[in-house]
Amino acid sequence: MVKGNSKDNSIAANRRNYLLLTEGYIDLFHGIYTTNYGKKCEPRQIDHVLVENSYEFVQKYAFSDIFLDTQKDVSDHFPLYWTLVKKCFA
Repeated sequence: MVKGNSKDNSIAANRRNYLLLTEGYIDLFHGIYTTNYGKKCEPRQIDHVLVENSYEFVQKYAFSDIFLDTQKDVSDHFPLYWTLVKKCFA
């Protein structure tokens, strides 16, 4: 990164804001490319599903069936699917 480059500085600021936003949460689609811009540019990891990262949340809820549908191309973003279930206590 070249110091003084406004594009690099704005990306760094955006990254810091993202990290502040996600503190205390996990991203179900972390590390998965969620966009399809075709030949315009490389895919990006810009769509997120944030779930509270706490013991209390895990005791009450379970999530599964995390799926990114790369076969549907009606948008430049792939559809994201997941299941969130409230746990029943006996």
